[in-house]
Amino acid sequence: MVPVRMPKGDRDILKADPDDGTTPIANLLLEALAMAHLSGEEKGAVLFLWRRTYGWELLEGRRKTEDAISLIEWALALNTNPQYASRVIAALTEKRVILRRDLGQGKGYAYSMNTRVNEWGKGCLNGEELSKRYSEGLSKKYRGPSTKRITPPDTSLAIPKESIKESIKETASSTKKQWTKVSSSSLEANTDASKYLFSKTGRKRWQNQVQKEEFEKAEAEVGSERMIEAINWALLSGISNIKSIITAARRQKGGEAKEDRGTRERPRQERARPITYIRGTGEDAPG
Repeated sequence: MVPVRMPKGDRDILKADPDDGTTPIANLLLEALAMAHLSGEEKGAVLFLWRRTYGWELLEGRRKTEDAISLIEWALALNTNPQYASRVIAALTEKRVILRRDLGQGKGYAYSMNTRVNEWGKGCLNGEELSKRYSEGLSKKYRGPSTKRITPPDTSLAIPKESIKESIKETASSTKKQWTKVSSSSLEANTDASKYLFSKTGRKRWQNQVQKEEFEKAEAEVGSERMIEAINWALLSGISNIKSIITAARRQKGGEAKEDRGTRERPRQERARPITYIRGTGEDAPG
């Protein structure tokens, strides 16, 4: 048994070249594997088995059909751990995609490809569908320019290229106008504060939908009056950034809330102050 020769050495630099060796695979196996409902690891295991069998040539010129492969080798080939590799191989043997032969106690297993694809599990491959695709010529070889068209093209409904181009341009132009109209209307000022902002700054519309939603959300939280006060402050300060106006309005509301809480708490503190009398005078002690 000798390996397939690789005379050019391109494999050493991970560059694939048929001159460095090929693995002959029956067309039916290629077509069946392409259609089979297998996981990526399962198909990878099949490819590795092909490489370990059909990829080697025996002295008499025949190709290997079976090889002893350890679980560690399966795991390395699939770039996974031995436990997962074991489940992958078990699934393939259960589906009868690959065949396994016990070599004896402690000697492991030998694996081969089940070339009778009609024996593959029903949930794995639909043999009737595969035969149908083959009969339809899905995988037939292309024979070059000499290949004749079976059915001539129907030109009775042919449309000139110029008409197609004009139709495409008109459709694109109409779609663009409709989109622009919808976009512009959705970005207009709809609230009191936003209308006030637009009138003072000369804006025509919001920059985008996100900016509009943030402003309207803040206005709903603090109120239109508070938002207009923040706009006036920003105009006097030479600030035009929308986020700064929103932040100023929220801070102003937050500051007033704190002031209100302090005002409500002071009377309670004054009422809670104890009264102390100075013995012998009948007068209040100084606070």
